[in-house]
Amino acid sequence: MTQGSASNFDKACLKNVQIFSKVSSTMNKKYIIILILVLVVLFGGLFVLQKGILKKTYTEKKLSDKNRNLTDQQKRVYQDNIKKAEDYLKSLQTNNKAGLHQSIDETYIYLGQEYYGLGELEMSKQMYERALAQSPKAEQAMVGLVIVYQEAGDKSAALAAIEPAILNKTKTADIWLRYIQMRIEEGAAAVNINSIYNDALNATDRSVDILSSFAQYQEQNGNLKDSLALWQEALKKDPKNSSFENEIAKLKNNK
Repeated sequence: MTQGSASNFDKACLKNVQIFSKVSSTMNKKYIIILILVLVVLFGGLFVLQKGILKKTYTEKKLSDKNRNLTDQQKRVYQDNIKKAEDYLKSLQTNNKAGLHQSIDETYIYLGQEYYGLGELEMSKQMYERALAQSPKAEQAMVGLVIVYQEAGDKSAALAAIEPAILNKTKTADIWLRYIQMRIEEGAAAVNINSIYNDALNATDRSVDILSSFAQYQEQNGNLKDSLALWQEALKKDPKNSSFENEIAKLKNNK
């Protein structure tokens, strides 16, 4: 090989090395980027999985039973009622006739009540949840679930159980009153409570129970003029209610 050809060969080799270096560098960068993406996906997946496990653990935490101090005879009554209801439920579930859907969720609600009477809060909760799975707007099941969670000391779960009925603008005054009491207990501002009371009045066609409760709330907060107006409206709906008359007379005397 001549000196000139050797020089050209060296140049060619140097050029190939430079090209390989660039390609290698580009490939390394690509591998690094891919590796980073894989790690992000991996750790992100682990975080989501961990979060899901924690959430599942929280939601599936079993409620503790309560001792009702029942006699053996009282326990047998509840247990017999539960056995009969479960047998009836099985007969409904094996029957494909139309129109049994309501009977199934009503039976679950009944079972929820009976298990609650026994003090078996977890079983009671499960029965109410099954009723709601059948009929998501079953208010009796919602109220039952609220009572169970309240006794178990889980205020946030109780509130979450009743909120669907509130969002659906239930016409049931008792549900509104339960919800309002829960919001008061959690320390909601008076302006928010007033707003909920007004929503309740609109949803229940100005129920006398809501009116009287709102009147008491306004009086407790020193809003005597508003309280008087509410008592007077309540009396118009229930003219023979002497307790309403007494409240009105008391407020008028305090003017």
